[in-house]
Amino acid sequence: FFLGCVAIAGIYGAISATKRIFFVQPLPAILAIIAVLLK
Repeated sequence: FFLGCVAIAGIYGAISATKRIFFVQPLPAILAIIAVLLK
């Protein structure tokens, strides 16, 4: 749940502010969600 919140907040920040934010915040969260789901 918390990883989803971080991912959504980061995607919104990337849309509203700068694209560089996408690589800092939601990308690691999305990778962590994938790792949790595959385990």
